[in-house]
Amino acid sequence: MKRYAVLLSVIVSLLFIWGCDSVDGDGVVKLDGPILEKTVYGKGVSEFSGYVVNTGNTAVNSVYVVVVLKDDKGNIIREASTSIFREGSNTPLNPSERQPFALLVESEPGEVFTKEAEVYYEDIANNSPVR
Repeated sequence: MKRYAVLLSVIVSLLFIWGCDSVDGDGVVKLDGPILEKTVYGKGVSEFSGYVVNTGNTAVNSVYVVVVLKDDKGNIIREASTSIFREGSNTPLNPSERQPFALLVESEPGEVFTKEAEVYYEDIANNSPVR
């Protein structure tokens, strides 16, 4: 059952990533500084935290940070995503504005070989998803 849940989350994430593959507009949201990782709640859970910043000329909304953990063969072990805004918020990320993020990911340290993080957002001016 757990295997099917992981497979389903990978498929949903890939569909989300493919849907966000156009780069239109002036909004550019990037990771700002390092992503910190710390183990919490004992063994098997890591918290990733950091900041994103809008370096573009227009406001953006629906900003998500996605963290993907891979094994030594490049296979996805775990993934997690979080919005930088509270659920239901219509607040945009304005130009030059910074926002923090934090998310928890279940993982066993011995099986994680690489960690990747990406930012996805929607450009308000063009109402199109961007990666």
